[in-house]
Amino acid sequence: MIRWGWAEPPADGLHAPGRAGGDRTAAASCRFWYRLFGPNSLEPVEDRGGPSAMYSGLVSYPGRAYNPGRGHTRRKARQAHRMANVYYVDGNFVPDAEAVFPINDLGLLRGYGCFDFMRTYRGKVIFIKDHVQRLFRSAHEIGLELPWTETEIADLVQETLRRNPPVESSVRVLVTGGPSPDFITPQGKPRIAIMVSPLSQYPPGWYAEGARIITVPYSRPIPGAKSIDYIRAILVLAEARRKGAIEAAYVDATGSVREGTTSNVFAFQDGTLVTPDRDILHGITRGKVLALADERFPVAKREILRAELVAADEVFITSSNRLIVPIVRVDEDVIGAGAPGPRTR
Repeated sequence: MIRWGWAEPPADGLHAPGRAGGDRTAAASCRFWYRLFGPNSLEPVEDRGGPSAMYSGLVSYPGRAYNPGRGHTRRKARQAHRMANVYYVDGNFVPDAEAVFPINDLGLLRGYGCFDFMRTYRGKVIFIKDHVQRLFRSAHEIGLELPWTETEIADLVQETLRRNPPVESSVRVLVTGGPSPDFITPQGKPRIAIMVSPLSQYPPGWYAEGARIITVPYSRPIPGAKSIDYIRAILVLAEARRKGAIEAAYVDATGSVREGTTSNVFAFQDGTLVTPDRDILHGITRGKVLALADERFPVAKREILRAELVAADEVFITSSNRLIVPIVRVDEDVIGAGAPGPRTR
């Protein structure tokens, strides 16, 4: 685990260099979270070093009973992946294998629904209010009126989490259009499901060496909604994997980069942090990064042409599950020197 008590304001970049003799990735990520939550939100823990320490700040955090730096708890995490998770489905808590919706649900029939994704940090869902508020905005965007309050959904998330194994987790809240006798007309009876699963871990090389993305032509029809229509995303992510990339960024008819399939896009150009702000889903992590960056860099929320993106000094993507990932290649174009730059590593 990582000691954060020494985390001073970053000396350079979104992720500051690590202390002498320490691991830079761990130090940087620790400072990032320290800045997000403030000094009263984290507790000092023992610095054990090693690969687990290097990565714990970025992806795998000490959870309710989970310390990735210790062998027995790593085994516990692996066991949790094999255990049945508990989902909340329309009023009932059930094992994941028994979680079902009727086949006449508009989410299944027509892809009519929305969702939000959140994650835990030290066993607690982070930014839960932001995520639940965005879920309600998404529902409003697609004309879906929710019968629950924000507080009720937040409480259901916490209760579902409590019934699952004590490891760092991802949480998905899904709302669908509900039943439809004619298979297309909503009846004003939406359904809800809350799914908890162990948090995915991503390769350390993404963060230390940078990753690749591709660009594809597409504009999401309702970009402000986190809808469940992911057909295009599934297809282009398969293309990205075939090309050795981790993400695909959408480029609209004007040549402007909008967003990734599940991420937001940033670039440093001549010292200014630039990110698209129109016709995108405003990510929660994006908002937190902008709040931190605004204290330290000039920030411009504007269109980014693809030609500008590949000529940028540094590029990175943000998302709730991956946090900040440096991008060193876009399609066949190398970004900067082909390695994470000083402001994003």
